[in-house]
Amino acid sequence: MQKSHWTILILLFLALNCAGKENTFTVASYNIRSFSTMNRRKDVAGTIRAIGNLKSDICGLQEVRKYKSENPAPLEVAGQQLAMTPNFCCTLRRKNFEYGIGTLSKFKAEPVAELKLPNADKQEPRKAMILKVHSPGGIFYFVNTHLAPVRKPKADIRETQLKTILDYVEKNKLYPAILTGDLNATPDSAAIKLLQSKWHIAGDNTPTFPASKPDRRIDFIAFSPADAFEVIAYEVGNEPVASDHRPIKAKLRINKSE
Repeated sequence: MQKSHWTILILLFLALNCAGKENTFTVASYNIRSFSTMNRRKDVAGTIRAIGNLKSDICGLQEVRKYKSENPAPLEVAGQQLAMTPNFCCTLRRKNFEYGIGTLSKFKAEPVAELKLPNADKQEPRKAMILKVHSPGGIFYFVNTHLAPVRKPKADIRETQLKTILDYVEKNKLYPAILTGDLNATPDSAAIKLLQSKWHIAGDNTPTFPASKPDRRIDFIAFSPADAFEVIAYEVGNEPVASDHRPIKAKLRINKSE
């Protein structure tokens, strides 16, 4: 074979390889417990280290807190150190701090909505934040949330909250979509059964909580439609200290529509 033919084949191989990489990215979800450790010790540097170890392209965070005395806020510091753009959605505001959910993204991510979720009386307000993400492989919508914990007899509130999110995405045709979050629900719950009936859940049921000795899965990554993405790998992070949850991540390939 002539040298020029070898050159063409090599260039073609490199082009195909690069194209495949453009369609592949890593998404993560992590409840960071207000930048506090499993033992309730504030450790912003430790939280940022744990997030960085995920090597994600976009990460949904829950329990994000920023005090008025912190300038810049820890989420902004994380963005600066990890070269990721932060987005924050406030769900609870007090005199000296704001609290809610957030994202860090290496991709351009435009805020679309802060969706208020139904809740039981006197419980912490809940929202879902929705971003329009421009990845090299194509546009997708990123939904991050933190559902209510079980409070009998209102345990089904998580199912209602999740249905509100899924209905909103469907009504506004925000597809393809990825959902991350601490759903405070185990795989056998009505909420997760609802999610599984409509979206594809990445990974297995390896426990994620509590971080020191996990015994149940309550953190999830899911997407819709089921053929919009391919799960290349899924992992529960080996991080027993930085928070009371373990982080999760999934390497996905976005399937471009013809």
